[in-house]
Amino acid sequence: MGNAATFRARRAAPWAATPGAFLPFLLIAVLCLSACGPARALLAACRSTEGFVPLADDPRIRCEPGAEPLAQAVAPLLGPAVAAVEEGHGAPFAAPVGVYVCASEASFTRFTGSKGKGAVTRELFLSPALLQEPEFLPLYLAHELSHLHILQRIGVADVLKLPVWFKEGLATLVSHGGGAQDVSDAEALAAMRAGRSFRPDAGGTVLGGLFFPQYAATFHLENQMFYRQAMLFTQFLRNEDGPAFRALLSDIESHRPFPDAFLAAYKSPLPEVWQRFQRKMRTQAALGRSVEKFQEEG
Repeated sequence: MGNAATFRARRAAPWAATPGAFLPFLLIAVLCLSACGPARALLAACRSTEGFVPLADDPRIRCEPGAEPLAQAVAPLLGPAVAAVEEGHGAPFAAPVGVYVCASEASFTRFTGSKGKGAVTRELFLSPALLQEPEFLPLYLAHELSHLHILQRIGVADVLKLPVWFKEGLATLVSHGGGAQDVSDAEALAAMRAGRSFRPDAGGTVLGGLFFPQYAATFHLENQMFYRQAMLFTQFLRNEDGPAFRALLSDIESHRPFPDAFLAAYKSPLPEVWQRFQRKMRTQAALGRSVEKFQEEG
């Protein structure tokens, strides 16, 4: 944990050194990581965060005046959430973690362009809307930290190339359901068996990830249903072959294209592994096996 001066210096460096060169990447990052229009997203990401003050208990957390209740609630959760994400991703964060806590939902929208509860643009921002469901704060925090971890490790361009289902599935998995807490595993599996399912793609290009990302709406699903389904498939990948899953994450963080990394790890292309998942899902249902058994067996 660095002191406040070190944290401010780390944040200022990319802007101060090459502001003109950094701006296009900033635009891409914001468009990738927030569900909002380009102009609003760019304006949001360019706002100064100088009004955020380091929390005395943990200077990694910076809050606006009036955001202290949420910041104080985050403080004891941040360490365990960081550890859980690092364990789930199999690697430490590449840079110091910073969390920005907004004093109002309107402020959160100004800084992220989003009306959600948490978002990662160039930093991780949290909305006081999280106080409406304090029991889910640890889940949301870990989910957003997962996104921040990937962004730190591989950068904006490679984040854009990754398939959305994998980013969201991993974030929901390591956060134990964060962002999908209103949809159970059983409900997600039932929807998939009924044909209301996402279809995993292998990602693609920067422009594809920027302009044609395959989010929940692509598959006519609610966000939480999409997150839960993506989590179940990601969990299947991890449970079916743990070493392969770790190799996949390692190769992704080495900037290997997702299709190549997946094939090298699982020795089968993504569509074949997806078919194995679907067969198992249907077989377990036919045998009347429980959701817990499905999870345990991968």
